[in-house]
Amino acid sequence: MMEGKLVPRINSVSLWLVDYHVWKPVNPIKININGFENIFFTGVAINTHRGWVHIDLGPTKEFYKLLARGFKPTFHAKIKLDWKNRRALFHLSLGKEVRSTDQRRLLSLSMLMRTQ
Repeated sequence: MMEGKLVPRINSVSLWLVDYHVWKPVNPIKININGFENIFFTGVAINTHRGWVHIDLGPTKEFYKLLARGFKPTFHAKIKLDWKNRRALFHLSLGKEVRSTDQRRLLSLSMLMRTQ
């Protein structure tokens, strides 16, 4: 690096993917856990200016526990680049409809899935 010259440095990058125009699930499979039947996907495709980029997902054990409790994936997602380990982290929001005496509410929970 040259003396006296400042160079910008990017420490973290995160992308919010808020609808299915920007990303879409790939390879859907049906999962039946404790009587709850869910459809889950093993990868995602992210739309860029050069085309679709495919990323394989590696769900965590906590993710499967929440699927067993009746949570379902929503369309809100976030991708964060991990420079140190050279991988992308995919955060997916999960929702569950809960009946209350007053009204219906949607609980939201963000889960982390690591790419391989």
